[in-house]
Amino acid sequence: MTGTTSPSGATHPGQILFEDRVDDRQWTKQANEVPQTIAWVNLEGVWLPVIRIEITGTVDKRRITKYGKDGEFLETTIQSPPPRPRP
Repeated sequence: MTGTTSPSGATHPGQILFEDRVDDRQWTKQANEVPQTIAWVNLEGVWLPVIRIEITGTVDKRRITKYGKDGEFLETTIQSPPPRPRP
């Protein structure tokens, strides 16, 4: 499933802006180019479209923050490598 529609059937407004501040670049993708899990966030039982994704942090530890309409904060996720096994 693509991000064109939410699990409840709502239609995404169209584009998602990606702002990667770690690698200093920006790009846009259409909702139909990304999975539903990227294009939508469920807040208290309501599916909201993601309009902008901001990537901050470092090369080893990135914070991925999703925003909705009018800059509304939706969610944030931390991405880091798995812990190294102990010797």
